[in-house]
Amino acid sequence: LKPGLGISDHLLDSLEIGPDGLARASVWYRKPDEDVLDQGVLTVPVTRVTGLADGTVLETRMQGESWVTSVKSLGSAETDLQPGDLIVGNSRTHTRFADHQSVELALNALAQSGATAAEFAVLRNGQRLTANWRMAGQ
Repeated sequence: LKPGLGISDHLLDSLEIGPDGLARASVWYRKPDEDVLDQGVLTVPVTRVTGLADGTVLETRMQGESWVTSVKSLGSAETDLQPGDLIVGNSRTHTRFADHQSVELALNALAQSGATAAEFAVLRNGQRLTANWRMAGQ
């Protein structure tokens, strides 16, 4: 670790997220009673929180062996989404939400295509539904 930087700063600086949902960073450290440097790996679970321009908040994290994106709270956009919905994909971009970057990839594809709304495939109370979400500024 570098002087003046905490563990979280170090992890963010050298962040590598594995397919298992864990971030790993290699660190060199010195035990307080020894002069010898040793190397170790810090491993922490990753939760990616995405705040959208309208105030909607999505959370992506590992659940079991799969990445899951859920709706944490809603903003001002017109939407059929509800807090607690699990987003499994985007119908317009054919993006399956299967990793920690899926939200970013789907929204970038929508913005580049000039879309005014997203059509999400969601799981709500065990049922698969379609939920529309009007993009900010539209």
